[in-house]
Amino acid sequence: MKRFAKLIGLYLNGLALISKPLAGKQGFFIFCHPFAPGLKEHQADFLNTASRKVDLVFQNRTVKTYHWGTGQKRILFLHGWQSNSFHWKRFIEQFDHAEYTLIAIDAPAHGASEGKVMNIPIYVELVGQLLADVGGVHAIIGHSMGGFAAMHYLHERPNEVHPPMAVIAAPGHAEDFFLYFRDLVGISRRAEGAMRVFFHQRTGHEVDYYDSKKYGPHLNGPGLVIHDEGDLEVPVHYAQTIHHAWPDSKLHITRNAGHRMKSTDVVDLTIAFVSQHTAACVPVPG
Repeated sequence: MKRFAKLIGLYLNGLALISKPLAGKQGFFIFCHPFAPGLKEHQADFLNTASRKVDLVFQNRTVKTYHWGTGQKRILFLHGWQSNSFHWKRFIEQFDHAEYTLIAIDAPAHGASEGKVMNIPIYVELVGQLLADVGGVHAIIGHSMGGFAAMHYLHERPNEVHPPMAVIAAPGHAEDFFLYFRDLVGISRRAEGAMRVFFHQRTGHEVDYYDSKKYGPHLNGPGLVIHDEGDLEVPVHYAQTIHHAWPDSKLHITRNAGHRMKSTDVVDLTIAFVSQHTAACVPVPG
C-alpha cells in the first residue's frame, strides 16, 4: 500500500510540472476515491434482512438505503469513510423495531451504492436530500465522517430545530484528511497547491472551511459525543473540542473501543440517549 501511495505521489508531482490544473484535478479525485472493497457476503446477508430497501437517486447515481422497523420514530444512521451500513448491525439489532424505523445508507462509492468519489461536501448534500425524502427524522447517529457531515449540515441551518444527534468518533476538520493524504503519497508543494485550488473551484470553499470547532455554537439540539481515548485514526481531543463548543451536549470517553466504536457499552449508551430525547416524537428537520 505504501509503495502504491508513493507511486501516486510521483505521478502527481510529475504531472504538476506539466500542468498544475490537471494535477489538481487528478489529485482531488484520487484523494476523494475510497479504496474500500465491495460488500462481503456476511455484510450483504445482514443488509438483506432490511424490511425495505429504497434506491435513492442522488447526483445521477443510485444510493442504497435500508429500512428496519415500523415505528413512528425515524432514526438516520450515517457511516464513516470506507465503511457501509453493516457498521450499524449491533445498533439496529438492539433498537426496538416496534418503536423505531431505522434508516441506514451506503454513501456514494461505498457498500452497494454507485459512484467513485466521496467527500464532505457530497455527504453534506446527501444528508439534506435524505432528510427531505423521509420527511425529517427524530434522531441522527453518525460515525466518523458521517457524524462530521451531519454536524456541518445542521450548523448551516441554525434557525431550524435540530434533531438529537449522537456523534461517534468524529474527526476535527477536513484539513486533517488533506494533510494525511499529502504525507501518505508525498506530493510536492506545487501539486498540493494545485489540489487546494481545484478543491476551492469544485466546492466553493477552502479546505479549512470544513471544521467541527465551528459547528458546535450553531447546533441547537441535544448531542452525545462519544470517542475512545485510544482512537488511533481520529485523536480524542477532537471530541473534547466538539463537546465544549456544543451547548447542549454530553461527552463520553471510552477505553479499548478503538475507532469503530461498536462495543456493547457504546450501543447501549447511544440507544439510551435516543430514547431519552425522542419521547415527544416530533421529526426535525424535514
